[in-house]
Amino acid sequence: MKRTFCLFFALLICALAPISVHAGEEAPTGLSAKAYALCEIDTGRLICSHKGDVKLPMASTTKIMTALLAIESGRLNEIITVTAEDVKVEGSSLSLREGDRMTLSDMIRGMMTVSGNDAAKTIARFVGGSEKAFIGMMNARAAELMMESTHFNNPHGLPDDDHYTTAEDMLKLTCAALKEPLFADIVSHYKNEITYINSVLGYTTRTLKNTNQLLNTVDGCVGVKTGYTKAAGRCLVSAVRREGTGVICVVLNCPNYWADSTSLLEYGMTQVVYGDIITDTVEYELNVVGGVSGTVRVQNTRFLSGSMLKKDYESMYISVVLPRFVYAPVKEGDNVGRIDVYFGGELFESIPIIAMENVQKISYFEGLSVNFEDMLLRNLRWLFE
Repeated sequence: MKRTFCLFFALLICALAPISVHAGEEAPTGLSAKAYALCEIDTGRLICSHKGDVKLPMASTTKIMTALLAIESGRLNEIITVTAEDVKVEGSSLSLREGDRMTLSDMIRGMMTVSGNDAAKTIARFVGGSEKAFIGMMNARAAELMMESTHFNNPHGLPDDDHYTTAEDMLKLTCAALKEPLFADIVSHYKNEITYINSVLGYTTRTLKNTNQLLNTVDGCVGVKTGYTKAAGRCLVSAVRREGTGVICVVLNCPNYWADSTSLLEYGMTQVVYGDIITDTVEYELNVVGGVSGTVRVQNTRFLSGSMLKKDYESMYISVVLPRFVYAPVKEGDNVGRIDVYFGGELFESIPIIAMENVQKISYFEGLSVNFEDMLLRNLRWLFE
């Protein structure tokens, strides 16, 4: 038993692709942002932060949450008819008119591309049933994402004393949003096209230009959202992906938001690496007590690789957690253990180990017919290994 366990662990270690890791450049200094935070794009692990836990208004970066909830509603192909109340909102606009008809998918695309407050209000009313109900959904989702210092009070980001977040909370939101393929697609394009029924012109197709200039100036930029009000100042959530790795940057109340974000993104890319952690399926035999077979084949359910912090890759530790035996019956697919992956002493992810076959429980009459010595060895083997 012990020998097999060590072999299993050794095989997992061999699946690690060792690399030479260097910290790279120092974090940028002299930035204009009142607060900023930077994280690895897939794990959400924090790279650096300056006043990242300070509550501040976030302007139209609010719409990241509005878009996420709209996508998660599953109603993307449903048609929305714009009401007079929907267009009664100040600030940036998608230029909607009462009576316009558009799919929820195109409404999200329009909102995120040109930062339309009218589109945000329309989405909130449609998805939530009312703007008030949708705000409740926003705060509930924020709680699920552990955005503990955030409170939403509207779907668009216009000034409100009870509408605030932190740079680090916005990282959590953006990590979740970028896992949605539609969201990731929309925010990654400098130009987006929407098609709808205009209440005056009829069938209409419009090409929209994204407010995020980094899409044109930073190599590998894949989003995400701009924001500005006098109260919030200039805000920007941005992201970069290159060769399998990436980072997300949030700057709040940042006069030089293009330059500061670019500096932070480039610094962040020196701190991440693509790493292979578990790259193969490893089979293992687990003892079974009281079964028609004395062992059952088990294996890890999936592999693990991707973008991660260099410091995490250096400090990674893998632990295989399995019992010494299991009792029959065992069903194929039963969860019997796990592989724990630790970064810097903190549990990062657990990968289940499952049974690959059925093992029936031995019956009373079958037990009587089994040689006594064989029965003893089968059921007590684990005591001597």
